[in-house]
Amino acid sequence: MKRRIDQRGLLRQMLTYGLLAIGAVVMLIPFYWMIASSMMTAAEIIARPITFIPQHPSLDAFRGLRDAIPIGRMYLNSMLVTFLITIGILATSSTAGYGFAKFHFPGRDVLFLIVLGTMMIPFFVVMIPIFWMIGKWGWVNSYQGLIVPHVATAFGIFLMRQYMLSLPDEVLDRPGSTERPSSKSSGGSCCRFAPQRWEP
Repeated sequence: MKRRIDQRGLLRQMLTYGLLAIGAVVMLIPFYWMIASSMMTAAEIIARPITFIPQHPSLDAFRGLRDAIPIGRMYLNSMLVTFLITIGILATSSTAGYGFAKFHFPGRDVLFLIVLGTMMIPFFVVMIPIFWMIGKWGWVNSYQGLIVPHVATAFGIFLMRQYMLSLPDEVLDRPGSTERPSSKSSGGSCCRFAPQRWEP
């Protein structure tokens, strides 16, 4: 009886893995066709019946792409812009989130609600005004035109504020002092010790 149950379980597992293998092959076929067709000639791509194996593999399509567009420069621009935007978001979100979480000043909650409210504004609403300002500043087709509009985000500020709220106030005590930094204390002292203690 136990052997029969084991055989049923083994059969069920074989059936399950067989169906998963078939599904994986079906999902991989488009990726294989993408790679194979990139090495085919135009005649082979439109040939019927479909040819899945290139008769004369060639990298001419990749050479043509390289000659048609500066793809290397595009990758370099993407990495540079992404890196600088990330650094900018970390700087602005960390400082703003720290201020909203740990400092008490008049209008703090109202200002934070306004920041959250900007998350409900679709990008398409502000896209044309942003482009108009970039054009007025002479930043069209420049790095700063791509980077500056994205260095501060309401979502990043919200996430950093929530993280700062999870930190106990004792973590923010200055070394050798029992006084917590406040909105009236020296800003330089906050800038000196804060990045070492509350960066995630």
